[in-house]
Amino acid sequence: MLERYAFWLTENSTEGDVMGESRGIEDLELKKEYRAIWQDGTMQKPDPSLFQTRLTSKEIKIKPKSSNIPGLQIADLLAYPLREKLLFDKGIRNNYTGNFNETVYKSVADKIRKNPMGRLRVLVRFSSLKKKGWVLPQPQQQKPLTSNCLD
Repeated sequence: MLERYAFWLTENSTEGDVMGESRGIEDLELKKEYRAIWQDGTMQKPDPSLFQTRLTSKEIKIKPKSSNIPGLQIADLLAYPLREKLLFDKGIRNNYTGNFNETVYKSVADKIRKNPMGRLRVLVRFSSLKKKGWVLPQPQQQKPLTSNCLD
């Protein structure tokens, strides 16, 4: 997600900031991951200059839910339905139901930044899912992009 944001900033010749909502103990892990990406890049983009030139801070800003920041509230509304759809399409979740989830996904699916081949490639940190006791599927062949799936 941070890569997509940095690419979008590059395409629009601008800089941006990153803010997250406090989740307690997970805040330290999030700060550590953000700092590592800013300093070292990612597996897909190992040159950190993309992040260092486009992101305005080497530290992520974490705000409590009680701050009621509109951008974080919108992110909350989008994140859960999109996450559930991704996990369903990857075979990690058994079902993906609910009018709200499907409505949100269909509303934003064509706005999600994709790679030059038109695919949405998402790297899921399976280690964090295993820690939560989730049973993970065996790797599958990549599906072609359609309006109803995330790959």
